[in-house]
Amino acid sequence: MMFRKNKLALMISAACVATPIAVFADEAPQAEEEFKVERIEVTASRRAKSLSSVPYNISAVDGAALEKAGITDFTKLTRNIPGLVFSDTGPRNNGISGGLIMRGMNAQQGGFEDFYRSSDPAVSTYIGETPLFVNLNMRDINRVEVLRGPQGTLYGSGSLGGTIRYIQNDASLDGFDAHVSTKLSKSQEAGGMNTDTEFMVNLPLSDSLAVRLVGAYVDNSGFIDADRLETLDANLQPTGETFSKKDINDNEVKYGRFALTWDVSDKVAVDFNYQVQADEVAGRQAVARNVGEYVSAIKQLEPFSADVQVASLDIEVDLGFATMTSSSSAYKNEADSSYDQSYSYAAQGFWAYYEGLPREVVTGIKTYRTDAFIQELRLVSNDIGTFEWVVGLYVNSWHGASSAEDYARGLDAFFAAPNPQAQDLNYTNIQKDSFSDKAIFGELTYHVSDDWQMTFGARFFDQEFESYQRITLPTCGVFCGEGDLGLSEASAKQSFKDQIFKFNTSYAVNSDLMVYATVSEGFRHGGSNGLPIDDPSTPATEGGVFANDATLGAYQPDKATNFETGVKGFTFDEHLEFTASVFYIDWEDNQVLQNSPHGGFPIVFNLGESVTKGFEFESKWRFTQNFSVSLGYAYVSAEVSKDFAGLPNLNGEPTLHIKEGERLPGVPEHTLTGALDYSFVTASDLDISLHLGGFYKGGFATDFEKGSLYYDEVDSQVIFDASATMYVGQWQLSLFVDNLFNSDASTLELGDVYYQNYAGQPDPQQRLVNGDVSYIVRPRTLGFGVKYVF
Repeated sequence: MMFRKNKLALMISAACVATPIAVFADEAPQAEEEFKVERIEVTASRRAKSLSSVPYNISAVDGAALEKAGITDFTKLTRNIPGLVFSDTGPRNNGISGGLIMRGMNAQQGGFEDFYRSSDPAVSTYIGETPLFVNLNMRDINRVEVLRGPQGTLYGSGSLGGTIRYIQNDASLDGFDAHVSTKLSKSQEAGGMNTDTEFMVNLPLSDSLAVRLVGAYVDNSGFIDADRLETLDANLQPTGETFSKKDINDNEVKYGRFALTWDVSDKVAVDFNYQVQADEVAGRQAVARNVGEYVSAIKQLEPFSADVQVASLDIEVDLGFATMTSSSSAYKNEADSSYDQSYSYAAQGFWAYYEGLPREVVTGIKTYRTDAFIQELRLVSNDIGTFEWVVGLYVNSWHGASSAEDYARGLDAFFAAPNPQAQDLNYTNIQKDSFSDKAIFGELTYHVSDDWQMTFGARFFDQEFESYQRITLPTCGVFCGEGDLGLSEASAKQSFKDQIFKFNTSYAVNSDLMVYATVSEGFRHGGSNGLPIDDPSTPATEGGVFANDATLGAYQPDKATNFETGVKGFTFDEHLEFTASVFYIDWEDNQVLQNSPHGGFPIVFNLGESVTKGFEFESKWRFTQNFSVSLGYAYVSAEVSKDFAGLPNLNGEPTLHIKEGERLPGVPEHTLTGALDYSFVTASDLDISLHLGGFYKGGFATDFEKGSLYYDEVDSQVIFDASATMYVGQWQLSLFVDNLFNSDASTLELGDVYYQNYAGQPDPQQRLVNGDVSYIVRPRTLGFGVKYVF
């Protein structure tokens, strides 16, 4: 505990010490009005407003600030937004199944980071108007908006903890614009260099038509070595030999975007965007602490590749009394990967059946694909009078599919029997899901007076979810399912109709200060689990040996009700902008990924009830024309609010017990962000900009109770980044250091208990201890960048 306090003290001390140094360095303070805090315009409420006039807790970071902080993906973004929590598991795992946490809204245990999920994350993310969670490269970004707390009325399913919006630059009619940049860096422990190259071209084709092209290529060298890799022969059989490989976690990203803007008339505007990204990752960013520093104990390499395509068409029509916007978007997101399952298989009870299998090498092959079409049509009133309103229609058609195949190398030779499905294939799982959502939503704002407003919001939705799952266990055959393949399959269908509401009110104490209060609801859609289930009304056991309780065939929507009050505005003659809020959230039927009690099938399951409450503070202080400081802090208490017993077996007996008062997993109590920015002009007229950013995340547990399968404790973490940029005409030259103090603290642990067993029994020989991995961030990285603006 003392260690964690010292980390927090280190970050606060660094900010305090740096402040007077930078202040005294400014030898030529400017007039007061010249260095007020810059006001950022946002569209979170579906109309353009100053950030300070939005009557709830919202953060915004503009493109210039993103560039200065070196932010090109959400991993680093989370270190710059107070209260936005993320456990960085590296390019291979980030973006597969969410993991962003706001206001403590997380009940998911660790150990499911690699899993495809059919339910939504607890924080919704939007790329423009497209609701899609993917680790998309953040290039040519106008701003990022972070809306805290449930946002269900305007943003629909998945906005339990909040919503993040990435607003990209549209093609501009203002004139030709272009830049090209490249960065070269070296990470400690890495065997090679990192490169990051980007270009942007904006080209007006006429007075009413413009196009914009953006591209990026990133190549990061790996820094983790493996020295226990098992050699397989040409027939994929273990040879008994091992080999080593360095830098097993390098990654490559290719990104491109095409944008078109067409001003059809004074009343009609069209924006089109199409973007693609391809990721190639050689391995996971995890180490085995028992083996050594920056060393993995995997037996098989774990490559990962992903491709995402997103297209959107926004049409805006000025109708006079209101602006009508049609937003159409479609995306396809797919990935395939290989996993080393050797340690996790050998830890399970069924492994006693395979005892003696040479080398114990198990390779998992996984794929997933999601695609969707989204249409939103909304009207936003133009007149700012007594009433303002937003009303809209929303339709979403989503499809998902995943597959998993596990190969126990040498299995067929071990049993001296041919495999009826494929050589050494031990397990397959195919899952297909479809989801449709139709909704009507709206918000009405009543200006009681010039200083006091009240907003009422609602969303009415009708949803349908269908799921299919097919499992084979060919090694087990008729003993585990139907026929030689050991087949189990099932499908289910579920529909929901519901509504959520919002009330917000704010009062302007003066032109610079606002107080507000909000009651809002957020939700995630329910659905079905396509797993074999038993019909309790019949004497037979439908679904065979892996039949599960009928209640697990579907999962219900979870809903959060948020109570929040806060104050925001400016002080010290607009040199300081701040927001402070307190919140209390009731969360019902928490959705989590789980394994079914029989067969271990991946399912979504509803836990009980939780309460999160806390305090948030964010500030930006511009001391002089040249020096500014930002500081943010969040405190969150997130606990189970009622004893829970669930996840029943076939006899209806609960297999999962959680006590009232247990902390929600993955949620630190304290997070702190800070940044110092100082700029000056040298005697030779060179513009210099200096930046120091810091981030603190408190420790947390990865499961509810000590002794549970996935329980582990993750220590607190402090990370600093620094950069210096010099502007010479159209050139920008920069030096930067990421992870300045070379933090190697774990960002996530997968649980000790799991790997203290062998074949489901305590293992005094500790044969699987090296399977207990720790995810870490990239070590200290020093680099140089060059940018030319045409």
